[in-house]
Amino acid sequence: MYNIRTNCIFCASNNLKVLLKNDYTIPLRNYVIDVLDEKYHVIPYNIQLCNICKTVQTKYIGDLSIIYTNYPTSAYGTIRNKLNLEFAEVIHNNKHINSIIEIGAGNGELSDILLEKKSYSYTIIDPSYSGTTTNRTILPLYFENLDLDSIQCDTIIMSHVFEHFYNPINILNKLRSISLLKYIHLALPDLDSFIQDGTYHVLNPEHTFYVTNQFIIDIFNYYGFKLNTIQTHHRHSIFIEFEKNINPTQIHFPINNNTEKKVLNFFNKLLENIKYVNSNMYELPTYIWPCSMHTMFSLSFGLDRKYITAALDNSPSKVNKYLYNFEIPTKEFSSIINSNETKIVILVGGCYTTEIIEEVKRNKNNLVFFI
Repeated sequence: MYNIRTNCIFCASNNLKVLLKNDYTIPLRNYVIDVLDEKYHVIPYNIQLCNICKTVQTKYIGDLSIIYTNYPTSAYGTIRNKLNLEFAEVIHNNKHINSIIEIGAGNGELSDILLEKKSYSYTIIDPSYSGTTTNRTILPLYFENLDLDSIQCDTIIMSHVFEHFYNPINILNKLRSISLLKYIHLALPDLDSFIQDGTYHVLNPEHTFYVTNQFIIDIFNYYGFKLNTIQTHHRHSIFIEFEKNINPTQIHFPINNNTEKKVLNFFNKLLENIKYVNSNMYELPTYIWPCSMHTMFSLSFGLDRKYITAALDNSPSKVNKYLYNFEIPTKEFSSIINSNETKIVILVGGCYTTEIIEEVKRNKNNLVFFI
């Protein structure tokens, strides 16, 4: 069900330092379920620092077939819904792109937006693709298993995919080997902001490493892709365009900046917030928002599940279902938040909290805590 990492996923060093005093336990799936008799998959949790390149990575990695089988691909909320529109605009601004391979296209929304603007030659590589197939070629397999001879494109696109790879260096080497490739467009979680702000979707079973945004630029440069453009998206994502450098300059392997201190601060704040919330929960209905990895992460680190009445979410696909492993029912966000019931509301959405905070605070019956 899981393996233990013994080498750094970027520089391959085995000089690793465990950062948390004790192992925790975390569910393998960021998921909601319809019934409560499902067999849950959980693994140990800890993190380790590479003493050479200063990458931080999870010590235990789960079975990908468990994590991503029937993986939900819908997105909900203003920040997430605007992401594909803004990323597509960045890609479309490059007038030299004619042929695209998108890795991990999910529900196909990004390809829909791009193909409305221009008739690109468009190929999707995704074993679980669930979107439209019109005007695009679908290869239902993992990029790691793709024959390079079959790749005919000038541009690779990955939207919130690169951070999921267990062996990112293998991916960089494979990208470098594509003879016709000119551009790479990445949308990535803004992990620097996640670590700084307490957005709990980093260093988990899906996003298994933390490196700085500058390190991403430097490591692509090291493997022959120079930075063209970069922009941020609501402290949630960064959009980067790289161009293949035909004659790359030899440079030293990059090193992350100050990751140990930043990560330890991230976990110390998480544990302090959980301790404070646990000590202040009492005999009131208690709700937590959202129904997502952010909540699962907090519960895995000690948030007391027994006080929680329900999780809240805006997504219709989650309402009236249960949070994987923790079996917390999910209720519709607005109806609970705007009710006359006196209640505790725990907000653990990180960067997403800006979308709902004003609505939550308007109701004086809501006693609000943040994690």
